[in-house]
Amino acid sequence: MNIINVNNTITLPRIEDWEVKEHWRKEWTPVLDEKSTDIEINDNYTIKQRALALLRRRKTWLMNRVYTTYYDEYSLLVCFDSGGVYYFNNKKYELVIQNSQIYLRDYITGETKLVYDGEFFYPTPKKWLMKSSSRLSRSHRYGIEWGKNAFRADRLFIKNHQLIAVLYFGQEAIHAVEEFHSLVVNHRNLNKHDNRPENLELCTDEENTEHYLTMKPILEAKKSWSFQN
Repeated sequence: MNIINVNNTITLPRIEDWEVKEHWRKEWTPVLDEKSTDIEINDNYTIKQRALALLRRRKTWLMNRVYTTYYDEYSLLVCFDSGGVYYFNNKKYELVIQNSQIYLRDYITGETKLVYDGEFFYPTPKKWLMKSSSRLSRSHRYGIEWGKNAFRADRLFIKNHQLIAVLYFGQEAIHAVEEFHSLVVNHRNLNKHDNRPENLELCTDEENTEHYLTMKPILEAKKSWSFQN
């Protein structure tokens, strides 16, 4: 019996970047320095806000648009080009860069595994380099969970779009990551899994609603055309 990979045979309609620029009134403006780690950590920050601020402060450029950072037991690899977020246990593995490639080395056994070849990441389930998961979010958005331990009374869950927004935009994005927020992280093309910085913007709740009402008919029209053809 032949097994067909549906993901490779069906292309879902999507709004392209140029279409967002044409129809949405807010222009996307790049930051002056995406490698910047500048951020203030205030005493009134929640645990999540403090963790995100530390993740930005510890951000280090590796190659291409790939960055690493860390919080407690997890080190992260974040790719701005794809919006992908990956992580590994830094108590078990050491990050090694060689010949423009990224490896992880087991501290105990010395075993080394390629996890990024300059173009693709190679995650594995539950060990080595792991990919952020959607199973922990009610809205099925991808993110990383830091579980309870002797030093952490409650689990911490950070979604990819929150992480990348803070890593890229900095201080202002901190105010878009908690329940009582003054801003939200908006996906410009309505694809909640497209977390490239170029697809994220900070806006008010009112602007978020306006954006949805502007872009949703365009996406629906593309879906309708796709199904008819």
